[in-house]
Amino acid sequence: MTDNTDLEFLTAYNVPEGDAHPAIIFERLIDLPEHQHFRDDGIAVEFLYRIAPKIKAGKQQLGMMALPTVQGQFKDLFEQLLCQFFGRMPHFLCILDQEFWLAADQVTREALLEHELCHVRQEVTKTGELRFDQDGNPVYGIVGHDIEEFNYIVRKYGAWQPDIAAFISAASGE
Repeated sequence: MTDNTDLEFLTAYNVPEGDAHPAIIFERLIDLPEHQHFRDDGIAVEFLYRIAPKIKAGKQQLGMMALPTVQGQFKDLFEQLLCQFFGRMPHFLCILDQEFWLAADQVTREALLEHELCHVRQEVTKTGELRFDQDGNPVYGIVGHDIEEFNYIVRKYGAWQPDIAAFISAASGE
């Protein structure tokens, strides 16, 4: 984590700080069996708040997990900036809607963060085998939503978001 005064030129994002920092919840979640691969395989995740709401497909995006990569001539600059922000190059970047995160209660924050963690999985080869790099380390990537992940989060946290409540209502014919 870094001091936000070093990042005054940022206008779209803030680096979280204080008691609401997502890393506090992250450290607790990666002790769960479902997420131990973060700790066991040394997967570095850093966090940013998005200041302005982002609307995607007509819905406000509360969070997203991303591979922090840029291709082409700006790759080195991008990596340098991330290292400057965080003191290291993260494997993944979790971007959260600042207004939502800061207004949410602890359970909702945890549900959102755990949902984002579910997007990180070990990649598989074309033949369906787990993928490893040349040194034998697991290769992780981003996966989309699936029913398993959705069921896991809803079982654990219930309808923690209005969209989920609406989906459950529609599925039950209400």
